[in-house]
Amino acid sequence: MKNLVVLFLLITNMGLAQESKPHHVQKAKEMQKHLVQKLNLNQVQAQKVKVLHEEFKSQTQELRQSKRAQKQQIDNDMHQLRNTLNSEMKKVLTAEQFIDYKKLQVRKRKRKTSKGDNREGRRPY
Repeated sequence: MKNLVVLFLLITNMGLAQESKPHHVQKAKEMQKHLVQKLNLNQVQAQKVKVLHEEFKSQTQELRQSKRAQKQQIDNDMHQLRNTLNSEMKKVLTAEQFIDYKKLQVRKRKRKTSKGDNREGRRPY
């Protein structure tokens, strides 16, 4: 029984690290067959293991989708905050200062994308 649990965890962890692509589906089926053979599972056990894997796959897909939705919401909120900040900055700065401010933002974005978001030793603009 311990072997079954260990192999199940191994297989499911590998599934988490991979995206759901057709060749991964085939690989999962092969791994399931391997599990059946190595543990000498009977037909009932093999079917139960298959159901467990399908439930796990469904749950991980739902989790990934909810995380994507959360990220999209955060991105939308951040965009709204940036727009609000820019509106407020426009009220405080002169037209020339605001143009310079926008140029600084563009430079910051370019630096961020070219070097990654390296937070150590970075300049504010």
